[in-house]
Amino acid sequence: MAILLRDLYKETKSTYGLDLIAGEEGLDHLMNWVYISEDPGTLEFLHGGELIITTGVLCGNEYWLYNFIKGLIEHKTCGLIINIGGHLNRSDISDRIRMLCDRKHYPLFLMPWETRIFDITHDYYNRIFDDTQTSQAISTALSRVILHPNDKALMEISLPVLYEHGFQADAQYHLVYISDLRDTASMKPTAAQTNTSIQQSEHSTISSGYANTAGSFLQNLLTRLVRIYNLPYTFVNGTNYTLLICPARSNERLEQELSRLLYYMGESAGTAFLHIGISSPSKDLIGLSQAFLQGQCAVLMAQKKNSSLFFFDDMGFYKLLLSVNDTDVLREYVNDTLGSIITYDEQHHTNYLETLSQYLLCDGSIQKIAGALFCHRNTVNYRVRILREDLHLALDDPSTRFELMTAFQVRSYLDLFS
Repeated sequence: MAILLRDLYKETKSTYGLDLIAGEEGLDHLMNWVYISEDPGTLEFLHGGELIITTGVLCGNEYWLYNFIKGLIEHKTCGLIINIGGHLNRSDISDRIRMLCDRKHYPLFLMPWETRIFDITHDYYNRIFDDTQTSQAISTALSRVILHPNDKALMEISLPVLYEHGFQADAQYHLVYISDLRDTASMKPTAAQTNTSIQQSEHSTISSGYANTAGSFLQNLLTRLVRIYNLPYTFVNGTNYTLLICPARSNERLEQELSRLLYYMGESAGTAFLHIGISSPSKDLIGLSQAFLQGQCAVLMAQKKNSSLFFFDDMGFYKLLLSVNDTDVLREYVNDTLGSIITYDEQHHTNYLETLSQYLLCDGSIQKIAGALFCHRNTVNYRVRILREDLHLALDDPSTRFELMTAFQVRSYLDLFS
């Protein structure tokens, strides 16, 4: 994981005599490593996110230092600590350098020569290691609870880890499913997934570390935003999605928080490829397995409706269908109810199924059906007669209409989630 530079500075500035002299707006950068560099030739070895420490031993003039810092910015390091008093002094930091750091939101710190570089690097390495170990332990434990809630051996290992870090057995939690829609196939629930057990597959694997995909970018950005705004979200990162787990709260508050995250993510990188699905509150900690499936389904509904956010609570009739573990039963119901019409359309190259759907949606109004289908009223009357007489549908019977409407809803559900 990574540590927010602002938190690190606040916690250690007195210990090491750190003085922030420029780039304050960049304190919300994430630090993932500490790197000592004296030579611009080593910058190619940087990956981004490092906090750089230098004594300036090779610095010959202001021009050298300016270009050294410019190179650090270009390589996306998170900030620079200059160990002054030996090879560089405070007076060597020109206004031009300060302006560069302010303009690029690049934190520039000064540290007195008396501070031992070994001490600060050793401390920061330990902080990074502890943060990473804690994050991975929690993420792994949550992954097991989500994917294998019925595995007693795994629960005996995982639940104590979560309890140790503030999770409660009987507390309710929301699961927020954030998907990278550049690979939507990876997020679809498989037929083997049920409301009580989610089977691990190549399409539903959760990993505790960074994925070498857009998922890692999302988690970096989300981690930064969540820590900036002090939101109580815990991350679980997947190959093409990120999960956020948080204590249950109102849908209004969740929507406000997530909309805020989406807004700032859009400012940074655009969110056209993102959809977010929010589960109902889980019954308890183990209930996160069901919340995971709900989050997946809500994401697919968000995609269908071209919406950034979608709550599982708003899925209506689909919530009832999700409780049916055997989807073959649903398919049989559709076939028993609509099969004869589908077969008729296939044999006669017609589309009476759509006419029937609009008949039900328009409550039998010929005028409304004609408008929806962009055809003449006489055409609609003819098709309705075929439905009644040739296909033997008792369209005036409320029970028949209910069964037909239910079949259309089930068919839509199967098309979306199968």
